[in-house]
Amino acid sequence: MNELVTTGESIEFSPELIKRRGFLRAKYWSWDDFRNGLVTFADKKSLRVLFQTGVNASTSYYTVKITEVAAGLWDLIYSNDMETFYRADSKATQENRITESDVADLFRNEQITNADISKIFEEG
Repeated sequence: MNELVTTGESIEFSPELIKRRGFLRAKYWSWDDFRNGLVTFADKKSLRVLFQTGVNASTSYYTVKITEVAAGLWDLIYSNDMETFYRADSKATQENRITESDVADLFRNEQITNADISKIFEEG
């Protein structure tokens, strides 16, 4: 069975499963609601997703990084055909969490705060 996020020597998105034009329903930890979109770019480390903003007919992109998925910051539901669905969320990635040193690069890039790092490791 294919998995959305694969583990082994490193945690990465499954390149055999995730394709351009696939459907992604995603919620980042700081968002109130899920955002539905189409994958426009996918590799082992990140996804770029096109979504409609809800303001007029405008669209925008968001990027999902594998390090943030592994840290439990994203809830993802993915499908290529709208019949078979794959999920990666904070519960699914709990046993495959990255270490505090792995999360440090997110903090250095100001993508998450020190309080967020503490919360991640309190839950684990």
